[in-house]
Amino acid sequence: MLASPAQDESEYALAVTSMLALRAGWGPDQVRALRSGGPAGEPAVDALVAVVREAAGDHGRVSDATWKQAASCGWTHDQLAEAFAYLGLTVFTSYFLNYAATELDLPTGV
Repeated sequence: MLASPAQDESEYALAVTSMLALRAGWGPDQVRALRSGGPAGEPAVDALVAVVREAAGDHGRVSDATWKQAASCGWTHDQLAEAFAYLGLTVFTSYFLNYAATELDLPTGV
């Protein structure tokens, strides 16, 4: 979920997903890396994030190479499809927050 708001420029969604990532156990360095488009340091996770990031940045499209890399890291087609559900939720939320011009009232630093 953190990879998507970095693509669609929703400062509020980025703050929320950063906070959720930290609460889920991701380290501050990993959260910063995911926010900036870098790797989290776990090859399987990085491959999954690459699928989501690419889909978020290219209107839902993912190259065959990115998809195959994720599959070669052990992600099933079902799991990759589920990642698109999270992407859809995050994009919807980000777009709505941008549309509503939601004032940022959360800490943004990681």
